[in-house]
Amino acid sequence: MLRSLVGSEMCIRDRYQRRVRGNRPSAMAMEASLEHDLAGLSTQYSCEKLVLAEGTKLLTFGSNLSAVETTTGSSVPLDQGWKNVVAATTVVDAGANVTAVVAVTSCGVKPSTGNVWKVSPEVTLLSDEDWGNTTGVFSIKGIEGFIGIVCSSKLYLMNLEDGKYEEVVPDGGYPNGSAKGACAAPPNGCYVAYSTSKFGGRGDLWKIDLLTKIKEPVSVDQGAMWGGCDHLNYHAGQVYGFGHSDGVIKVNPKSIDKKTTVTSNANDLMEGEVAMSDLYNANAICSDGFVMFAAVNNNFSDNVLYKVDTHNHTATALAVEPPTMQAMVPLYGSGRALLIPRTDNMRKYTGEDSRPSDSDLEDIFALYDKDGNGTLDRAEVASFWSDVFRQNDKLVGPYLDEAISAAVAETFEHFDTDKETSPGLIDRAEFLQHLKGTTFPNFPKVVGEPANDTDTVVTTTVASNVTQK
Repeated sequence: MLRSLVGSEMCIRDRYQRRVRGNRPSAMAMEASLEHDLAGLSTQYSCEKLVLAEGTKLLTFGSNLSAVETTTGSSVPLDQGWKNVVAATTVVDAGANVTAVVAVTSCGVKPSTGNVWKVSPEVTLLSDEDWGNTTGVFSIKGIEGFIGIVCSSKLYLMNLEDGKYEEVVPDGGYPNGSAKGACAAPPNGCYVAYSTSKFGGRGDLWKIDLLTKIKEPVSVDQGAMWGGCDHLNYHAGQVYGFGHSDGVIKVNPKSIDKKTTVTSNANDLMEGEVAMSDLYNANAICSDGFVMFAAVNNNFSDNVLYKVDTHNHTATALAVEPPTMQAMVPLYGSGRALLIPRTDNMRKYTGEDSRPSDSDLEDIFALYDKDGNGTLDRAEVASFWSDVFRQNDKLVGPYLDEAISAAVAETFEHFDTDKETSPGLIDRAEFLQHLKGTTFPNFPKVVGEPANDTDTVVTTTVASNVTQK
């Protein structure tokens, strides 16, 4: 039994089996103009639209797992139950491609208990050891298939395939002090901030290579600086530290003097701008290599997501209030697709000779009833149809979208028999009644070849694609 899966908020794995598997279809449903009320947001986006939009996207961890676009800050909630994430990272290969997202949770009775999860493209538990005191997790481009973790002031390498890990003790031992924050130091290492005083923010910054085990002092014996930094970010050749009460601090680790400075305040701020140093208490920080993002959670006012201009030391607030977040990671290029976790729930029920039994249909209904309220809304129905349609590997892109859109529309037209009392909802009886005796072959029938014929028409009706006997 996983020690950290304690209490309703801790059972992430169990909730994922019931809820997250439907995220891709939910996005498809919204892509088909099925509107959802995303409370507190001025603009409604589907996850699919968000992925297709230009620019970096953010995957954020807080009360919800959310996808955030970085033009206005509009977001789409993907799942609940990730508020205990203490650190997260994208996994980047040698070609700078984002291949996965990893998060570390602290969710046990003791603060030290916690898990390491591969969040996307599929949620997978990597390790259920005592990871709750993790202060940093980061990708290591030079050691493919591994991530680095700083936990309880120790350094580890973890295999992303099986979750096995080993401690990496630097030559000569660990630096003095307690590790407060960490970030990647491409290609094979990390920067770690150590607190060397029980009071105040005195501390040092070190670079540690996980391949050679060599440690190098970056900013040592420079007074009360790095020991107060619980968030580090490597951006444009500089290491930035957040958490020190004096402001946001920075150092160029390749400079001769390696002098640590507090980011200066800009003289003239434009409307909507704040000084970068005002973000010293940011709750989550990340960088896509071009832009730094900082999120500030506020208990008595709106949360704010900022784009940070590290050259001018200013930050601009995005228009839409973001969800509360404890960590966030940037997704860019092909990595934007990781916003939609893959799902393959219907494979075992799909095929010419496969006809789900009444018991199977009960299980299918329960699987897609993500909130457990006894009905399927449009997003949940779209989850179901998407899992069926995706069995046809020739049906991709806009053809898949069209198929799901049509199936969802016809489902509510034909299945929803009590539109006056519960419009827009399919209850258990309606679901079972209309799908009893159904086979789910690899469909829909495609007229022409989508890959070669841009004018292909896809036949996508519930009646024509589901066989009932």
